[in-house]
Amino acid sequence: MNENTKRIVFVLILLSACMTASPIVMIANNVRPFVLGVPFFFFCNLFWPTMLFVLSVVYSKIANDE
Repeated sequence: MNENTKRIVFVLILLSACMTASPIVMIANNVRPFVLGVPFFFFCNLFWPTMLFVLSVVYSKIANDE
């Protein structure tokens, strides 16, 4: 993979890390819709760490291919 793809995945990892450890998550606490049958706040608390793990695995695969 090229360097540009590596940068994009790294930026997405940083975004995911910021979403799990910031006051931005508290905005999701004020939103009332349900996503996949669970409250939005609970969905966010499950989605971002999972996304962080998936992106870390993708980044690792990209870095090891070079």
